[in-house]
This record gives sequence, structure tokens and C-alpha cells, in this order.
Amino acid sequence: MLLRQELGGDLRTVTIGRLLEAQLRVAAKTAEPGSLEPPFQLVADDDLVAEDLVEAAPAGPALISWTKDELRALVPDAPQDVVEAANGFSVSDRLAAKLDAFVYRFDWEAPGNPGLEAETGLRDVWAAFLHGKRPSATWAAIRPMRP
Repeated sequence: MLLRQELGGDLRTVTIGRLLEAQLRVAAKTAEPGSLEPPFQLVADDDLVAEDLVEAAPAGPALISWTKDELRALVPDAPQDVVEAANGFSVSDRLAAKLDAFVYRFDWEAPGNPGLEAETGLRDVWAAFLHGKRPSATWAAIRPMRP
């Protein structure tokens, strides 16, 4: 309802730019300080979105990883206790078990570079995963959450 009001037009015919602007306005109006809940949620319709997303996940190898400060990419000034609470939302034990996933949290951050994509440790983990191997837990910045 809020999105439709912000759009001032038909959701099916508006431009992508207008839709994104309207979504940002709705998010600004509905955001609660310190909340981790996104303003828009998936709606299960048993067609595009399954009722049980974990059950619907296809079998196969999976890598679930995040950084210790992942939330800071979205909320740079989040209090540390909120950042730590957000770490609990990064993985579903049920999903990790179903997929026999490699689950890792990266605790290291390059000085002056909040992104880990170019860092050797992350590349090593992805390379091992892509070759069907379990990444080594010996690198200090990788914290295995589940073997």
C-alpha cells in the first residue's frame, strides 16, 4: 500500500528508476532505528517464491560466508552490539546442514579497505570451494563456523 502511494502510478508500468526511488522513500518512512529487518520481504506464492526456502534449495555444494562487520556495508554507523547481533542472521543452520555447506566468517579486514574480495584469504576459500575442496581453516582470518 505504501509503495503504491509513493509510486503514484501502476506498479506494473512504472519505470525502474521511479520504482527504486519509491522503494527508498518507503524504506525511509518505515525504518526503525537499530532494526535489522528490511522494509520489503519475499512473499511466498509457491510459484516464484517457495513457502519454505530452505526446503526448496537445490542440493549441491554451497559456500556460506560473511565478514564480521557485514552489516556495516548497509548501516555504517550501526552500534557494535547490533553488528554482532546481525552476525547471527548470516547463516541458517538448517540450510547449512541440508547442503553440507562450507560455513565461514572472515574476521580480518585490510587497513583502509573494507572489502575482502581482493584479499588472498577470500580468494583461497573460493578457489578451494570451486574445486570441490574444503577451505583450510589454518588461515587466521577464516573462522570455520561449521566443518
